[in-house]
Amino acid sequence: MMSELVVRALMDDGKIVDLVKECACLTHGGSHWLHVNQLRRQANIELLEIEARSYNPEKEWIRPPFLGYFVAERARLEELAYQMHKRGVKRFLDPVPGEPQATEQALEIIKRAMEVEND
Repeated sequence: MMSELVVRALMDDGKIVDLVKECACLTHGGSHWLHVNQLRRQANIELLEIEARSYNPEKEWIRPPFLGYFVAERARLEELAYQMHKRGVKRFLDPVPGEPQATEQALEIIKRAMEVEND
């Protein structure tokens, strides 16, 4: 049995609610839209890793480095904001699962890629 993943949220009306599983999926616990957000975030991290491996500072004048990642991450965050607005979620009271770790992971990948330039 999959454990429930519950995130507490402050709603637009001031109520505090648990964002619980609202679907019949067997592949995840917790809210479906937050699960989709996690999947998109992980795909963006994988894209960033690919871009970091091909990072070449001598050619980056052609386009900003890691542009694909930043465009994909912006789209993910816009969708998350839309889903929050649609449901009346003002803000999360608990960390969104994986969010802080993914941000740290992305910064570390970029930092490693940029250090190659200085070697």
